[in-house]
Amino acid sequence: MITVPTPLWKSLLSCTKCVCDLCGNLVEGLFYRYKLCEFDAHTLCTQLPEYVRHVMHTDNPLRLQ
Repeated sequence: MITVPTPLWKSLLSCTKCVCDLCGNLVEGLFYRYKLCEFDAHTLCTQLPEYVRHVMHTDNPLRLQ
């Protein structure tokens, strides 16, 4: 999960040709933009954990980068 002070985030409703900097897909509808560097992210992508466990990789957690 991304932890950044909320005053630095701005929620936006529309943007032409904006891409989520976390997943790489175009953003449509509500998304967040980090004001200092125009880092865009889907609302769902901001809630992803940094590490996940998968049944095929029980010994090592997978890091989402």
